[in-house]
Amino acid sequence: MIDRDEGDDLGCWQLISIIRGLFILLSLLLGLSASPLFVSAQWLWVCLLISVNMLTSGLTGFCLLSHLFCKLGAKRV
Repeated sequence: MIDRDEGDDLGCWQLISIIRGLFILLSLLLGLSASPLFVSAQWLWVCLLISVNMLTSGLTGFCLLSHLFCKLGAKRV
């Protein structure tokens, strides 16, 4: 378990990881035919796009969402 101070805010990369995880889960819930929330298999494209973004940000170190969060005041960790 990670100890966090009361005033310790989430950093840019933590926020991005949370958002990426939520969008991947949502796209899988909406895109897999075995899911009770199935809408269309086209939702799996969202999962692919997020994966490509994770790969390119890992290789280049640039992530547009990170840049936006830092401009909005999230701390860079």
